[in-house]
Amino acid sequence: MKFEIERDEENIIIIRLAGELIEGEILPLKKEFEKLLAENLTKFIIDFSALNFIDSSGIGFLINLKKIISAKDGTLKFTMVNQNIKSILNTLKLTPFFDMYKSIDEAIFSF
Repeated sequence: MKFEIERDEENIIIIRLAGELIEGEILPLKKEFEKLLAENLTKFIIDFSALNFIDSSGIGFLINLKKIISAKDGTLKFTMVNQNIKSILNTLKLTPFFDMYKSIDEAIFSF
């Protein structure tokens, strides 16, 4: 999995994921989130537009990440989640747990 991180002028962090969010590829992303949270950043958007697949470890990471960010009075939003990943989240009844938006602009506006 590859990822890019962007910080906008309002300190909203946008993480663009590409490839597969699977066991064995999560650690670099986790470490990056730890650094960002240590800076007391609280607004995060994950762009799923280039993410092809997620396994149970990836889902577990996202659940845990949401809990950690929420515990720090932060917000985590998802954008452009493809139908395959949405279907997995629906099957696991996780769609109400995550805030999902059609575009990055829509997610930014919702803060």
